[in-house]
Amino acid sequence: MEISDKILESSPFLLNEDNKKYWLIFTTQKSLNYLCSSERGKNWSKEKILLREETKSFTASFDLQKRIHVICKDSKNNILHLFQDNRKWESKVLMHKKKDKETGFFSLAAANTGTLIHLFYLTLDNSNNKWMLMHNMQKENLWETGKVIAGGSGQHKNYAVVSQGTNSRIHMIKRCFENGNHLLYYQTLNPDTLIWTRPLLISGKYGNNQYPFLLEDCDNNIHVIWVLSSGNSHQVIYRKRSFGSWMYGGWLEPLVVNELENSYPPIPFLWIHNSRVNIFCKQDNLIFRYSSSNKGNTWENIDKQNMENSYIVRYSEKPGLYNQEKYSYFLAKDFPPYLFVPELPKLKKESVPNLIRKKEDAFGSLNTYNNQKESDLEELNNINEQNALEKPEDLEGDFKKLEGYSDNLIKHASNLYDDRRSLEKTLEKKQKEFNMYYRTAEDRVDKLNREIITKENHLRELEKQLKNTIKNIDQKIQEEKKKNIKEKDELLKELKELKEENKKLQEKLKESNNVNNSLKDQLSQAEKEIANLSQHIDNLQKEAKENFWNRIKEKVFLKNK
Repeated sequence: MEISDKILESSPFLLNEDNKKYWLIFTTQKSLNYLCSSERGKNWSKEKILLREETKSFTASFDLQKRIHVICKDSKNNILHLFQDNRKWESKVLMHKKKDKETGFFSLAAANTGTLIHLFYLTLDNSNNKWMLMHNMQKENLWETGKVIAGGSGQHKNYAVVSQGTNSRIHMIKRCFENGNHLLYYQTLNPDTLIWTRPLLISGKYGNNQYPFLLEDCDNNIHVIWVLSSGNSHQVIYRKRSFGSWMYGGWLEPLVVNELENSYPPIPFLWIHNSRVNIFCKQDNLIFRYSSSNKGNTWENIDKQNMENSYIVRYSEKPGLYNQEKYSYFLAKDFPPYLFVPELPKLKKESVPNLIRKKEDAFGSLNTYNNQKESDLEELNNINEQNALEKPEDLEGDFKKLEGYSDNLIKHASNLYDDRRSLEKTLEKKQKEFNMYYRTAEDRVDKLNREIITKENHLRELEKQLKNTIKNIDQKIQEEKKKNIKEKDELLKELKELKEENKKLQEKLKESNNVNNSLKDQLSQAEKEIANLSQHIDNLQKEAKENFWNRIKEKVFLKNK
């Protein structure tokens, strides 16, 4: 398992229940265990076993009802859902192992309202040579069928890193392998429509971009960090998306915070405290810290320290805590951990609801001004009461002082009333502008969502037609291939028969030539014999002629006698 795989899949997980009680879930070679602390990690309970078998990958999260949910992969590669029910742990098989399929890189995110829980994980299909990013949701304790939110060919570990935003919004960064490069894409999930925005490339188009992490601050700005590696050179890169309309908001250009040289890349993580954004980078036992006091616009190198026996701890907090501090990971020392870098969230008396917090952020200056006026008025009343208690016998002087204070208070109250009326009018105007902007933005978002749905349906139709076309083409190619193979076999068979027939004809031709040569010899012999016979006949004819004349002569001679 690579370093990045180990950090994302099996590093310890710290769960924050109420800024005082913490749960630490971790793996051993034989089991999945947990510890509990009610003293902000100063003292830990005895180690308890959650699952008695080797766990290859896991993630954890609280839901809104303070129940812990753990998703893990057991030794048989089944996906298990472990959860608390009345403080008792229960286990269910979320998905049985499928042949030639591997799963990993689990991430959980619980909604700030309701019972919705999101699960993200990577699936590698070895038989079809595909990868898929899956999204499952649990509603009312029931898991829905997972949906594929991204996919492609190959066996690349294209995982996703998610972060919980305000109003149950989910932010996600996908690390995808394309044309020899690892690129980073940003998407967000609308909690009302449950529709993802289109992927936006936030890294460069080239290089090995790795270890992406992101957080949303109290002003709804998105802060993203990652490492761009080239050989032994590693750049720590930061990028910010400012909240607001197109004139003020949007993605800023990436900034190179620092460049480090090492055979292993540094592991970065974020810590946001009020308006200060901090980046920690762990490289072996060295911890580098960079800080920005203006919400990520400029950066400075703060310090570098050596932290022996340190390790990465993943972090998640119960929905509804609304801490001002925002964390992605922690660094811990030794085990059980007694030191965390940065420090754990501070205790507070009560949690402020998100809606009120947003309004206070939007109109904080107005509330501060009103609070200051009311504080001044309260201070004057306290001084008045204190003077009356200190000198009860000097009534006349006290009355004169009280009269002066009363005049000041009346003037102050009058000014306060005028200021309050003015601020209320300003606030009402801003509220109307905000409502108008919100309605306009909502209409635009609805329109865009409808267009996206229409285009996605159109894309699905095109994808379906393309698949059918490819299927038909493949079918025709297979048919033509079979036909060509059959024709080839027939032609080879016919060629073989012709070769055999040609061979037989060659043999017959050879026999014919032999017969012809024999006949020629016999003809030549016959011609010789005919010539001899002709010569013999001529001789016989000549001899007969001579004999004939001799006989005539003999007869004539005898007659003459």
